[in-house]
Formats: sequence, structure tokens, C-alpha cells
Amino acid sequence: MNYTAEVKDLPCCTIYYKQGMIRSFEEIPEFVLGSAEECRKVNPDLRCNEYGYTAYLEPCDVLPEKEIMIEYGQAVEAVGKETETIRFRELEAVPAVCVLHKGDYSSLGDAYAFAFAWADEHGYELAAPPREQYIHGVWDRENPDEWETEVQIPVKKL
Repeated sequence: MNYTAEVKDLPCCTIYYKQGMIRSFEEIPEFVLGSAEECRKVNPDLRCNEYGYTAYLEPCDVLPEKEIMIEYGQAVEAVGKETETIRFRELEAVPAVCVLHKGDYSSLGDAYAFAFAWADEHGYELAAPPREQYIHGVWDRENPDEWETEVQIPVKKL
């Protein structure tokens, strides 16, 4: 895929988030949907913020037992009720190298590789964990070729 990159200012936002363990990256959708359901249960009136379906996804560590510690968050309009596993926090406004990926999620790594290489070539370094903004996906497009995800790499100048 031919990617292009641009630096955008990501606004500060409130997210709910959940940390947990998965055995493989294939379990990410189940983890994401489960966390959303868990948050909705205790916060039925909580809405996503104006920026749409925005995810904050960080594979934190791969443990010797072959498990992956992960954190998933969703940008929301306000702080809601916390539970033992659902928490809220603010993400700071930050410039980010943004790359639009079109297609299935299985090749999303190519967009990340391009974004990190572009950032390095242009004198940027990672300032915070990467984010993903899901523009179109399985919820509104049947054809995976029509899915769009913006990879967002928060950066600072070297």
C-alpha cells in the first residue's frame, strides 16, 4: 500500500481504559468488545467523544508464558463510574504522525512501520504510546477493503 504521513495535533481527551492479558493478537477484538460491554454496563449513558470511535491500544509486554499484557481505551465525553477493571484518565494533547491505512487489520503493521520510519526520517521520536482511530470497519462496512484506520504516533522533535 502507498502510505503518506502528516503531523496532526491530537486534542486532549478523556478515555475509559482496561488492562488485561491476552494469549495472542487475534484476541484483541474480543478484549476490545468485552471492555466496551463492561463499561456500558456501569455507564449506560456514557458516549464516545466527538472524534468518533478512537482507540488507544498498547501491547505492554510479552511475558514468558506467551501472554501479552494489553491496555485498551476509548475516548469518551466525560469521566464515568469506575469499576475494579474499568478506569478513566486524560490523554494529553499531542502532535502525532498520522497514517491512513485502508483494508483489513491484518496488514496494519505496515502502516505502523511506515509511520515510525517517516517520523525517524523527519526528526521525531515517540512521545507517548501509539493510538488508532477506526474510521470505517466491521460495524459499517462488509468489505474489509473499505475499512479505514488512522495510525497515530504521538511524537516530539529531537
